[in-house]
Formats: sequence, structure tokens, C-alpha cells
Amino acid sequence: MNQYNISSIKNNTIRILFIIMILIVIGLYMTKLKSGLVTGILISNSTFTIATINNQKIQCIVYFQERSGRLGNRMFMVASAYGLARLHFCHLYLTPETITEMQSVFIFDLSPLLISITTFNSIVHNPSISMTKKSRSITCQYVPELTRPNAIAPGDIFELKHYWQSYLHFTKYNDDIRQRIFSATQSILQKVSNLFVDIYKLKLHSKPKFSLDNHQLFKKQLAQSNWTTWIGVH
Repeated sequence: MNQYNISSIKNNTIRILFIIMILIVIGLYMTKLKSGLVTGILISNSTFTIATINNQKIQCIVYFQERSGRLGNRMFMVASAYGLARLHFCHLYLTPETITEMQSVFIFDLSPLLISITTFNSIVHNPSISMTKKSRSITCQYVPELTRPNAIAPGDIFELKHYWQSYLHFTKYNDDIRQRIFSATQSILQKVSNLFVDIYKLKLHSKPKFSLDNHQLFKKQLAQSNWTTWIGVH
């Protein structure tokens, strides 16, 4: 074999190795890309959507039945139960009495994850369905361990007891709670508007006109007033 043939073989070998290296790099890139897509899908699925919760079977339930205190206390209970249910991809159960009370004041849209009393009872009282009942009784404090993964795991039925009054249990979902759950009905907005108009007439001798399209817009109008600063006291 002459020197020309040896050189030709070496060149061909180098080309083949170079092509193999390119294919390996492309393969690694595609693997990384697919991995990135899968990660994106998982992240997307970890975000609560109506479609996700509707398509899931009931894996865990968060609920409360106690009706201690007044409306404000029960609003905190609802918000805390809602926050934990959202966080752990559980469904939510509320007693008919609580739902009726809340709907008399608020729009109270919990349809994506709220289950009926019939569904709740069929799960709780069905011996063929393996679910673990758990509960936690607290007085106002925040329970950080409940935010950890699987703190409320698949197969759990978790009950909130006593006074859950820490906003940290639902702060992640504040906007949703304000806009879809504790947003006042039109009849309540009208009553509140009349109250504020009477106050303005009595104290400032003026009669403002409020737009009552929704709760948030009404609050914004009060906040933008140049005459007064409103302070809420619980």
C-alpha cells in the first residue's frame, strides 16, 4: 500500500470520526431538548387549571365542617382550605350551610375543585375506597409543614379544625381568591355603595357616583378618592 492510499484512508477515517462526533452532539442536544420539553410539561401541569382538576380522579380532599365565629372567621377557613387544596392538587368539600352563607354575599366560584355532599359522603362512607382521615386543630398560627410536598398526600382526607386565621396558608392564591371567590355580588355592592354615598353626603356634602361593575373596580374607586382615606378594622 503506497503512501497516497494510506493518506486517503486516514482522511476518510477522520471524516467518519468527525461525522460520528457531529451525530453524537446532535443526539445529546435532542435529548436535552426533549428533556426540557418534558420539564416544561411537568411545570405546566403543576399549575392549577380547570381542565387539570376536572380530568383528575379524586385523589385527596381538604374540608372543614366547624362553623365557629362569624362570617370573617369562616372566610379564613374557606381560604385556608382552598389554598391547601390547590397546593396539593386535592378537591375541596364545604358543607351546604357554608356554601349558602358565602353565596349570599359573594360570587363564590369554586366549581373547578368543589365536590358535592353526595360525592363526599360516597367516598367517606364507602369501605371499598381506601382513604386516610387526618385533621389539624390550630388557633390562628401558620403551619409551614403543610406546604411541603405530600403533606396532604393522595389518599388523604384532611379536615381543618378550630380557627385557621393565617393568610400564609393561601397567600399564593390571593388574586384568585379576591377575583373569583370573595368578590361581592351586585346586590351587596349596591348596599355598600349606598352606605358610602350616605357617608359622603353627611360628612363631605357631596354625592359621588360609583361604578358597580365588579368588586375590585369599586374598591379602586374608593382608594383613588382625594378626600378620604378608608381604614378597615377587623
